[in-house]
Amino acid sequence: MATAARAYTPAEAAALNEIALKSVHNAIDKRIIEAHFGREGRELFDEDLLRLKLWYGVGSIRHKLSAD
Repeated sequence: MATAARAYTPAEAAALNEIALKSVHNAIDKRIIEAHFGREGRELFDEDLLRLKLWYGVGSIRHKLSAD
């Protein structure tokens, strides 16, 4: 049985991942995550949200380690 993929706007992705909207747009612009274009503009799927969370989390850990 196939399930329909849920599409999220960048604002929804930012809210779900608890990060700034600008960070989501930066990740899309830097091609860290792939944005798909739908009816409402840029759309992200579940896999993209996971990649975004990992990218953002690894970045903050990297900054903490380099500060020590």
